[in-house]
Amino acid sequence: MQSKQVQFVGANIEVGQTHKGLSQSAAQFLSYLCKSKKSVSFDINSELSVTAEVRHKSPRSFRKQDLNQIDFSAYKKLAEINDKILQKRNIALNFGGDHSIAVATVEASLRSNPKTHIIWIDAHADANSAEQSFTGSFHGMPVYYLMMNRKNRPACMDWMRSSLHPAQITYVGLRDIDPFEIKLLNDLQIDYFTSDFIRTNGLKKVIDRIQFKNKLFDNIHLSFDIDSLDPKYGLCTGVPALGGLEIDDVFHIFETVRESNKLTNFDFVEVNPKLANSQAELDQIYGLAVQLIQAAVPAKSQPSPTHFKEEIYANLSY
Repeated sequence: MQSKQVQFVGANIEVGQTHKGLSQSAAQFLSYLCKSKKSVSFDINSELSVTAEVRHKSPRSFRKQDLNQIDFSAYKKLAEINDKILQKRNIALNFGGDHSIAVATVEASLRSNPKTHIIWIDAHADANSAEQSFTGSFHGMPVYYLMMNRKNRPACMDWMRSSLHPAQITYVGLRDIDPFEIKLLNDLQIDYFTSDFIRTNGLKKVIDRIQFKNKLFDNIHLSFDIDSLDPKYGLCTGVPALGGLEIDDVFHIFETVRESNKLTNFDFVEVNPKLANSQAELDQIYGLAVQLIQAAVPAKSQPSPTHFKEEIYANLSY
């Protein structure tokens, strides 16, 4: 059976948080691949281009109406790009950008097939409402609004047609969770594994649960935030949290996803080149990104040189 193509999407959206630089990460990742002349065991094809308004200040959202400050046109376009990739039965690789891109990418996955398992690997639950958020940063809210009934969403999200059911999501690596999020996860009986749990009990129960749920769903959407890893790895990310996952833990989870042969969508977010202490440190993180991506996606029979037709960009800088 022919392997699915992995289609690269530069999801350059940094509106969800205050650090500048995330909108440059996808381009720098591609530059790293070309400069290093790496051979990779996955196809990267780029087809479309999306641009959006550029501003200089990230809006803070502490009320529902504050979300109207955000230009959601890029999110809508990002969802449409993902729609096209999934319709071709290929895998979308959305390289962020901040984790707010998931309102678009997960939306597209649910449109494609409502029976999709969302594996969310992150130090943070990203499940605050605007009213409950301590920071007002939208990258801490995507899961909340993905789960909201579409009739109750703000008008700026009226392009979102799907709703994520709590049983569809599995969190791994949580450790910096707000009180509202803890209550939400517990009240809705959402599966989550903290990094403390994994350090104490090992990864077996996590893998067992992921494998069990993978069998219940047709597809898998893997949404990975680099800050899920322990900061000792020099992550170049804006919201690091101590006590994170080990690299081997993430590799094991990604290999479990690959073995299922159900991966359809993959977010890789929050690598900020402007937060790197040196080019060498940034290259190290991009090198790790290549290895992690290859662990999760179906491998081609022979590695081939990376080939890029044209970058896909959902450019949104505030």
